[in-house]
Formats: sequence, structure tokens, C-alpha cells
Amino acid sequence: MKVIFSKVKYLILTGYKGYVGSSVTLSDICNDWVEVELSELENEQAPLTLVHLASIANKNNDDINTYIENVALDLAVIKFICNSAHRLVFISGNNVYPKMTNAKISDADGGEDFYSKSKFSTENILRHIPKDKYIILRLADVFGCNQRHGAFFKSLEKSIELSKPISKFGNGYKLRSYIYIEELVLLIFHISNVQRFNGEIFNISHPKSLYISEIIDVISLNANLDILNVPYESNEKHDIRTMNNANVFNYKYTYTIETALNDFCDKVRDKK
Repeated sequence: MKVIFSKVKYLILTGYKGYVGSSVTLSDICNDWVEVELSELENEQAPLTLVHLASIANKNNDDINTYIENVALDLAVIKFICNSAHRLVFISGNNVYPKMTNAKISDADGGEDFYSKSKFSTENILRHIPKDKYIILRLADVFGCNQRHGAFFKSLEKSIELSKPISKFGNGYKLRSYIYIEELVLLIFHISNVQRFNGEIFNISHPKSLYISEIIDVISLNANLDILNVPYESNEKHDIRTMNNANVFNYKYTYTIETALNDFCDKVRDKK
């Protein structure tokens, strides 16, 4: 398995070509990344922190093969951790929760598709290894400039770039917890410096959740864009998934959700 490794930060990343992984590697915080095979690091003497970002998610998340391939990938990483002095940050997500407000750690039920269930299964497997070998991060919806997933924020980015009205479909009642990519990168580096893990599970999100309509209002004001209301029938009033955010090793958030959205706008405009 190909990974990247920072000897300065004692950090390993899987999935480093994905959106979160590439954002970490492009950060000014660290610039000594080297691509290696994971097996080459097993005997590295200094304990390393492996952030496991790699996963397989696609339009066929309800395909059993998505589950099989993800769990197999996770087991290879767990085997590496168990056979070395290193430790694991396992990246899970909010999709292990049912659609509800203010989900607590104990509310997880495994989710609705095989991708979600693969994450939850690996969480349960990790409970059988020593607690000082891992923590679990359940990420809220990640957003940021140049993201490759999530049609909503990609459409916002395009509206800002082209100075075109923002389309709001229906009433915009979809409610989510979010984490800004710039904040997540800072948090990952913060965790890599933590002295001891204890098998904790953390919800990672900004404290305040927002409706789609509220996000559009913030972006519209910042970018001075009109809002185009598009009639759209859906069950969006029931499309709610939020969670209680956690105190993660005394990490202090740099952004509120509102300042994160404003920074997102600024970064999109800077690309022009």
C-alpha cells in the first residue's frame, strides 16, 4: 500500500491523493513528505501516527463489494498498526448515524449503505485492539475550495467564480453539521502531537449546524450574488443529520462556521 510519510511530523497518510489527504500534504505546516510502501515503515523506531484516509466511495455504495473492499483495506492498516509501535487515527464519518439532530457517539447504528456499514464495522474491530493504539474521528460533511465531492459546494464555488446567481432548490431545509477543510487540516496536525491515545471516538464538526438556505445566505452576502429560487419537491424537511461536536484533546477551533464560509469565498475569489 502506497502512503506518504513525514519524518519531521512522525506522520503517515493513506489516501493522500484524495481531497483531505492532498489538503494536508499541501499545507505549509509540513513539507518533507515522501511516498513509500507502508510495509517499509513497520520497523521505524520512532512511534508514528497513521491517519487512515483511504477508502472506496462511489455511486455504488449500496454494493456489497464496497463493504468488502473497504474492510479489507482497513484490516491491512490495522495489521500494520498491531505489528508495529505505531498508532492509528481512523477516519469515519457522520453517515454511521441515522438522520437525526445532535447525534451522540452512542447513537451510531451503522448507517444506511455498505460504505457506512464498512466504517462502522471497522470501528467495532478496533475495539478489540489496545486502546492506546487508536482513536476514531467521525467527520461531519467536509467542505472547502476545490473539493471533489458534494455537488452543493461545487455549485457555490462555480457561482462565485462566474459571478452568477446561486440556485436554491426548494426551501433549503436540508440540515447538516460541517467541518471546513482548513480547520480539519489543523486538527489533524494537532492530533499528531498528542502524547497518548485511549481508543476515544470524536465527532468532528463546527459547533453550529446550518441549513442549506443559511449557507446560501452567507455566501450571497459575502460574494454579493443574487439567489435564484428553483421550485423543487423533496422530503428535505426530514433530511437532517447533525451531531454534537467534541473536545478533541483541547483543540481550539480557528474558524466558526460563518468565518469558514467567508474564508471559502475569499479563497475561491483568489483563484480568479
